Amino acid sequence: MLDFGIEYNDTYVHFHLTPEPAARLFSSFCHMPRLLHLDLAGHCIGDDGAIALAKALQHTPHLKHLDLSENGIGDAGMVALAEAFKYIPELEFLGLERICFLKKGPRS
Repeated sequence: MLDFGIEYNDTYVHFHLTPEPAARLFSSFCHMPRLLHLDLAGHCIGDDGAIALAKALQHTPHLKHLDLSENGIGDAGMVALAEAFKYIPELEFLGLERICFLKKGPRS
């Protein structure tokens, strides 16, 4: 069982996902091929978590909604994710609010 620092009461559940537990969670995606909705907004997965997610996306071909807003993902993480989007052809929504990437401009 993974420990994500879960806080809860009878009306909400909140957990804070950081790079290391994120990578462990994403490694379980090979057991979730029918995953449709993944909302990771507001966590701090960073580049390391984004790279781990990129590797895991090959196991989620039916993913339609992916929200990565406010995650501290930089150039390395976004490049890895961009390469992985070929694995999720059914993606309809990609949330990237407040993501700072390609600070040096587009690469050729």
